[in-house]
Amino acid sequence: MVWMILTAMAALALVLILRPLLRREKEGPNRAEYDTRIYKDQLAELERDTARGVITKDAASAARTEIARRLLAADEEVKATSAASQQSSGKVVAAIVGCAIPVLALGTYAMLGSPQLPGQTGAELQAKAKALQDSKSANAAPDLNTIVAQLAARLERRPDDLEGWRLYARSLVGMRRFADAVAAYQRATTLAPKNADLWSQMAEAQITAAGGSVTPAARQTLEKALLVDPAEPRARYYVGLAARQAGAIKQALKIWLDLEADSAPSAPWCKILGERIAKTAKDNGISADQLASMRKSAGTNTASSNNQVAENTRPPGPTAEDVKAAQQMSAKDRLTMIRGMVGRLAEKMEDDPKNAEGWLRLGRSYEVLNDPAKSRDAYAKAAALKPKDLSVLTAYAGAIAKAAEQNAPMPKVLADVSERILALQPTHGGALWFSGIAKMKVGDKLGARERWTRLLAILDPKGAQHAQVLERIKALGLPPKP
Repeated sequence: MVWMILTAMAALALVLILRPLLRREKEGPNRAEYDTRIYKDQLAELERDTARGVITKDAASAARTEIARRLLAADEEVKATSAASQQSSGKVVAAIVGCAIPVLALGTYAMLGSPQLPGQTGAELQAKAKALQDSKSANAAPDLNTIVAQLAARLERRPDDLEGWRLYARSLVGMRRFADAVAAYQRATTLAPKNADLWSQMAEAQITAAGGSVTPAARQTLEKALLVDPAEPRARYYVGLAARQAGAIKQALKIWLDLEADSAPSAPWCKILGERIAKTAKDNGISADQLASMRKSAGTNTASSNNQVAENTRPPGPTAEDVKAAQQMSAKDRLTMIRGMVGRLAEKMEDDPKNAEGWLRLGRSYEVLNDPAKSRDAYAKAAALKPKDLSVLTAYAGAIAKAAEQNAPMPKVLADVSERILALQPTHGGALWFSGIAKMKVGDKLGARERWTRLLAILDPKGAQHAQVLERIKALGLPPKP
């Protein structure tokens, strides 16, 4: 009975398979002919897009070559299919298929079949399939952590591998290990100091590590990028961001509008840049007509504008001519010259105490001279003039920490500035750390744990800082959260 049922099933299957082969097919295009039409339509559409300027000439040339290659392959397939169809007959094919299927089925079952095995339920088959999938996953390609570890090991053997350092730094950024990424970019820029793109990527990592704040260190990196290439787009964007954070809204808009005017419409940053321009203008009461007027005059003197951008980001110090002259001086004379320049800037600020940008420049100058106390005082003046500017408050907090005596209690002003920073940016790492210390000092262990727990969430779980903060939390001696 079983074999009769199987024979009937096989006969029914053969009927269903052979019926289309025996039936006279209507004339119509086969798959290869259809592909040929598609590729021709793609070529026509590509020409239209090129004429409208939707894609660049280089991209159009590459696409045209690829479509042409596929079109030639499809034409060859059309010829081969046509020749084969002329030499074959549907009835002959049907006869061959009708004989081959039963023979192959029986032969395959004779070699591979196991009629003595017991049946299996659907649940058992699904469990086996899941186990097989898990086994494949275990043998899959290594994850990002493994790749980064392999890159690090490779760079230990080949420390001068520029492309390796570039890839390593980008991978660390993808893992949100920004401090390590900055160190990797520093190595890469040492190998290629004339690569503006590397400098701008390093600045981006520094800014991201600071929670989006353009720190003094990031400003210096941006200045180096623009000295190499004043037209470097990423650096120009972040210089505009620095101006916006400093409260110079019109200057920020001018920088961004000039960048927009200099960029091709297909540039990947254009959409984000346009959104940033529109939001900044709206948030600061700049009307659409005013923005349109600013946009109309943007990019009229690109070279001069880019040079001004580089000048605006350059920290105070000797000019190129001063540096050339200083090369003939002794180390003591050079230091005297620099101190004289900073002294003149300090005197100027006494006559112009409302100049926040001047106090910021003076604070950075004292940082260069390794005078943290004077740097702190200069940043304090800038913070008083810009009490809600995140970049100014961040620089001020850093200067306070550097000026504090080692092993001395944390200054109360640092705790106050940290709270002001957190009010503007709740995920600021440095502010969370110092705020936690301040709360622990006054006996607010719950507050300290809350600050440091938030800090843990933004740190690399495998980094030394994460372990340090975790130890601090454990040292509080609090029971675990319910």
